Amino acid sequence: MEYNEFEEWDRDNSSARVMIAFNRSIQNELEPDDLLNEYGLELYEDGELQSYMYSDNITQLTNIEGRIYQLESRNIEELIKVLDDFNFDHLWHFDNEQMNFVSDWNWKDNTELIQKVLEKTDALYIAEVCVVSD
Repeated sequence: MEYNEFEEWDRDNSSARVMIAFNRSIQNELEPDDLLNEYGLELYEDGELQSYMYSDNITQLTNIEGRIYQLESRNIEELIKVLDDFNFDHLWHFDNEQMNFVSDWNWKDNTELIQKVLEKTDALYIAEVCVVSD
């Protein structure tokens, strides 16, 4: 699968709401803190992942454990509505032991790639990438 290139992130925003799509069969390989590197942050130095406070209000998702959710539908329109309604900034896909960038807030321009990711995954990790010091 050909992914998009992650453009530079503006640290002045201080946080980004993110979803990582992945397959639960490889959950033990997922290290969400590795995502901080993609944002140019280091865990315990200047960045951390925090829980997104509205995650449990997303009706199309079921909480499995902690920050991991199951998508109730593979309908791309429903996922895009969630991404828009809850102001997510980025969608990533964890596959083959690496983070792959799928889309920023311009979801409709990346529907084909998002659909391919939905077909290959069954869970979402939801968090906020946060700058904790500068």
